[in-house]
Amino acid sequence: KSMNQKVFTNIILIILIVVLVGVAGYFVLVKKSPEVVQKTTTLPPENISVKVYFLNSRMKPINLCNEVVAAARVIPKTEKVATAAINELLKGLTSEERSAGYTNDIPAGSKLNSVTIVDGEARADFNATTESGGGSCSMAVRTAQIRETLLQFPIVKTVKLSIDGRTEDIFQP
Repeated sequence: KSMNQKVFTNIILIILIVVLVGVAGYFVLVKKSPEVVQKTTTLPPENISVKVYFLNSRMKPINLCNEVVAAARVIPKTEKVATAAINELLKGLTSEERSAGYTNDIPAGSKLNSVTIVDGEARADFNATTESGGGSCSMAVRTAQIRETLLQFPIVKTVKLSIDGRTEDIFQP
């Protein structure tokens, strides 16, 4: 063999060795650090938009006892979207919503016990705080906020509210 052929053959061998060492090193790294692969293949969680309803006299000044308007909230995607929407409502107003003129009649400390949807009827049960304090207009607003938040979902045709399982004499001033 000529000198040029030997040099060429040696260069090819060196390139092959470097490539093989690189590939082997990659697999060793991946085997020792599976989280590297996991981090690059995990998709971010999907979000959905829901509406929560509040008063806003700047938008609907006609009847402040029951005309509520929607505020959009972005939440993580969930199968229990009605529960998630009511829990967003119970969180109260964001600073942006306050600045935009929204007000909330649902008392702080209100909690959702459960939401079930049966044959188009959403049944939402709350703790006693949810109906505490306030007059007849405030009670009408609270129930409108809850009802409208649930009625945004096409599967919900009617809403039935309860307080700790009671359905009679609730949300009375």
